[in-house]
Amino acid sequence: ADDYSQERGIKERQRADSLAYIDHVRRALNAMADDSLQEAESRLHQALKLRPDAPGNYLLKHHLGDIALAHNDWRQAVTLYTDVLAGHHDYLPSRYHRAVCYYELGSLTAAAEDCAAILRLNPSAEERTRLLFLRAAIQAKGHHPDLAMEDIETILREDPENTAAALMKARLLDDMGQRQAALDLLTTFVAAHPEMAEGFTARAQLLDAMGRTEAAIDDYAAALRLTPDDAYLYRDRAALYIKMGQ
Repeated sequence: ADDYSQERGIKERQRADSLAYIDHVRRALNAMADDSLQEAESRLHQALKLRPDAPGNYLLKHHLGDIALAHNDWRQAVTLYTDVLAGHHDYLPSRYHRAVCYYELGSLTAAAEDCAAILRLNPSAEERTRLLFLRAAIQAKGHHPDLAMEDIETILREDPENTAAALMKARLLDDMGQRQAALDLLTTFVAAHPEMAEGFTARAQLLDAMGRTEAAIDDYAAALRLTPDDAYLYRDRAALYIKMGQ
């Protein structure tokens, strides 16, 4: 009878812990949706403490990694994502976000290795595009614009209307010493997408680098008409005015 009573007590406690665990997880996800990251982090830790062996805990650790990433705490995020991948080697979101953190930390070889591992997992078309962008950024940061260009060209072949890829291609052309080709591409881009401030901004930066300051000022003005609350544009235009002696 005592054994039965003790067993029943354990089961009741486990049931109570499970209900509290579910409540913490639900509240944590709601907090994340509301950008209340401090509360979400606290709730996730409490859930992990209640049921340290729950089978879904790798997802909670992934969310904690995402919170660390949102705070630009790249090293803590890498630690959390690595913990997830130790038990769930093929969990693509953790591997992708870890690659992003490695990129931010300058660990380009590790970032590239995670990208290669993701490609072996047959990601979806959307995931593959994001991955190719990241790998291109890794190659560009590692001073290999030609290799980065290969990934960007792949994206554009599969999605010719991808505006982000077109803008990155212009930047890579500039990095490869093909400045006029970059300018021609941005001019075509601006004509096709007059509603996108990013095109005018990219061309303004390139014109500034080419010494064509008056034209750059015009493009900054066009970008600010589209996004009048962009503080970075005012800062960059102010720097250009200083360079012009104004």
